[in-house]
Amino acid sequence: MSAWRCLVLLLLLSPYPSFAQNVTLNYQGNLEDANGDPVNGEAEFAFSMYSVATNGAVEWSETHQDVTITNGIFVVELGSLNPLPDALLNFGALYLGISIDGGVELVPRMPVGSALQAQWSAQVSNLDGRDVNPNSISINGQPVINDSGEWIGP
Repeated sequence: MSAWRCLVLLLLLSPYPSFAQNVTLNYQGNLEDANGDPVNGEAEFAFSMYSVATNGAVEWSETHQDVTITNGIFVVELGSLNPLPDALLNFGALYLGISIDGGVELVPRMPVGSALQAQWSAQVSNLDGRDVNPNSISINGQPVINDSGEWIGP
């Protein structure tokens, strides 16, 4: 009976990708012109997520049209136009690339940090009405269910 309690606790505390739904990431930036003066107006911002700081394949992207910039400050909600894919959880680090009005991507890319993983983890806090679909399950490092769904534990 205690092994089942541990299994349930493990499932409640683990951030499985199948639970990620409607995860977004708020991004606030500061835009200045070549003289260092804050920009005012509207611009198109293209955002791309990478698993590496330079080069590499785009793992996710979306473009926000007519973003308002006031005193250099702009705010967008990443994932609101193109959902952030569960596959982003497979990468240890993520980097955000930004281009403005169709220009080249700004360098360096910015590390996303743990904010996105925290958003997905928050989705796991309530499993009511959700399916749990892990590849395998271990308790204290001991496998108890294999990737075929078979009990292999003690």
